[in-house]
Amino acid sequence: MNAYRTIDLHSSAGHPCGWSKAWIRTVGVLCLFQLGVIASVSGQVPCAFTLGNDTTLCPGYDLVLNAPPGTFDLLWSTGDTTSTITVSTAGTYDLTVSSATCTHSASITVLVDSILPVDLGPDLIVCDGQPVVLAHGYPTAAVYWQDLSAGPTFTVTTSGTYWVKVDIDACHGGDIVQIQFVDAPTVVLVGEHVICNAAGVVLTANTGATNIVWQDGSAGTQHTAHAPGPYSVVVEQDGCFANAAMEVSASEPPVLALSGDTLLCVMTPVTLVATGTGDALITWQDGTEGAVLIADHPGIYTVSMTNACGTVTGSAQVNVVPFPVPETIAVCPGEHATLIVDDLVSQIQWGDGSTAATVQLPEGNHAYEAMDGEGCARSGTVTVFGEHSGRDQWVQRVRQC
Repeated sequence: MNAYRTIDLHSSAGHPCGWSKAWIRTVGVLCLFQLGVIASVSGQVPCAFTLGNDTTLCPGYDLVLNAPPGTFDLLWSTGDTTSTITVSTAGTYDLTVSSATCTHSASITVLVDSILPVDLGPDLIVCDGQPVVLAHGYPTAAVYWQDLSAGPTFTVTTSGTYWVKVDIDACHGGDIVQIQFVDAPTVVLVGEHVICNAAGVVLTANTGATNIVWQDGSAGTQHTAHAPGPYSVVVEQDGCFANAAMEVSASEPPVLALSGDTLLCVMTPVTLVATGTGDALITWQDGTEGAVLIADHPGIYTVSMTNACGTVTGSAQVNVVPFPVPETIAVCPGEHATLIVDDLVSQIQWGDGSTAATVQLPEGNHAYEAMDGEGCARSGTVTVFGEHSGRDQWVQRVRQC
């Protein structure tokens, strides 16, 4: 069955030719031949017409060549003067179109060969995970691929050798191609995330790839960041790409100040406060984190302040406020102890309600509540005992018996 279709063409610049038409004829099952000619305008000889592309015929097929439509003198290289000729043998066919004013010629080369041109494309090296689709270009042909499957295309996902054989009647063709899949490169950005001084920080692209480009277009495995902001790198190997990015900020070494009351009342703890650089982590000697620590016993309290630019430490000594009221007093048997409360005690009240700073205390236990000059409240008991009771030598004596 013969089929025709038309396509629009345009004449060469500078010639008085307008739009024209070209005819394409399909012959048999296999061969699609373009037999273009350019029509005349107002009876003029067409300028730059064509007989179509050079064509290869399968054995047993023919090709119809068409002259441009119009009333002209036609002369084919075969000697024919008709508007069409049919050819089935190899050769170059010429057509000369003449009028009273000008003459133009066109030619086409026809080959006859049983080999179908099949092209699967060049050998490829591709990134793993990116399938390659091979196509032979003959959708109606009898086809089989290297795995004996059929179809117009074959999808490749693993490295290897791939081929196809195409048959159309007496014509045959095939092609072979090598496909190699390679692993995509990897890249990891390492380096300090914080700039602490004018020297900046050095970022390193850990990768096995050889082509490395940073966000500013510079190359190499290392890049110095002098200002805060985003930094990125792209690496390439065998046409495969990978990228990595990180955010760099700016800071300063921490500065630590430790404050708070360092005199500890027996019944009231003190609060220690560490202040300094806002983005630093504050850690006390007992592992407590945060700016505030409640100290409830005497001793040395240490604190560290750490950020990306370093660590500083500080310490504070917490002491217990001394209280000048003794816990025990030894007296000679049968005597009273005279206790004069020290001026460091701003007020005192005894168990019997007395608030005297000087008291006579007989043997026994004497409770009191007091307040010292530092604002520390204290409650306790003074025990007065006869020396014969055998108490240890650390007790306070009012006199030798």
